[in-house]
Amino acid sequence: MYRTLYLKFARPLVTIKNSTVVANSRDVAAYFGKEHFNVLRDIRALDMPSDLKASFFIPVTLLDRYDRELDGFDMTRDGFSLLAMGFTGAKALQVVKTSANNPDKDRSLTP
Repeated sequence: MYRTLYLKFARPLVTIKNSTVVANSRDVAAYFGKEHFNVLRDIRALDMPSDLKASFFIPVTLLDRYDRELDGFDMTRDGFSLLAMGFTGAKALQVVKTSANNPDKDRSLTP
């Protein structure tokens, strides 16, 4: 069962899949003002054990506006936080600060 939560404009879209809150790589790219292919590159380039990476970043197939299949990832909160730590800018800084200040208190994907 999938349930999608549409949040205000300043936050990425989050979805509940199999009782896990995830954010999609395309939505995260849009939120941070990045090209999706660069977000995919950054996820693939993360230096971490493959089993841990697989638990943070779940491969998915996305459709573009022409119904072509594209690679993508659904990411858990931990994957989202890890990825955002490598980004720069005010939004990335806010995400990292929120994660550092509230490691377990706030389990949402957004600041």
